[in-house]
Amino acid sequence: MRKPVILALSLFLVLVTLYVLYKTRDKSLPQNQYDVAILEQTLVLLENPDNWSKNDDRKCLPEKVKLSLYCALKQASIEVNGKFNHRAAALQQIRYTIDEVKPNNSYRHRLRDYNNDPSVTLEEVHFLLQKSIKVLQKKWKERES
Repeated sequence: MRKPVILALSLFLVLVTLYVLYKTRDKSLPQNQYDVAILEQTLVLLENPDNWSKNDDRKCLPEKVKLSLYCALKQASIEVNGKFNHRAAALQQIRYTIDEVKPNNSYRHRLRDYNNDPSVTLEEVHFLLQKSIKVLQKKWKERES
C-alpha cells in the first residue's frame, strides 16, 4: 500500500517540476547579428513624430504611413532580416525594457499597450529603443569574448 502512494507522489512532483520549468522558460530566440540592426532601423522608422501611430491595433498593413512601435519593429525586422519573428531577441529585449521602465504595468500586450499608453511620448519610445540597443550590444560583446 505504501509503494503506490510513494510512486504517485513522485510522479506528481515530477509533473509539477516539468510544468514550472515549462512556464518559466525563456521564450526568446538566441540573439543574432540582426537584432541590434533591427532596433536601429526601428529608430529610423520612428524618427519623425509624423510617422508614429499612437493607436496600435497590431495590424501592420503595408499601406500604413504611420507605424506603431510593434509595426515599426515588424517592418524593420523584414527590412533587415528578410523575415519577422515576434520572439526574436530584439523584440524580447524591448519587452524586458518596457517592464524595467514601467514596472508594475498591467499591459496585456506589452508592445501594443506601451505604445498606446497615454503617458508615453515618442521620446520615451526612442529612449526604450536606445536602452535596448545598449543591452543587446553589451550581451553580444560578452558573448564574443
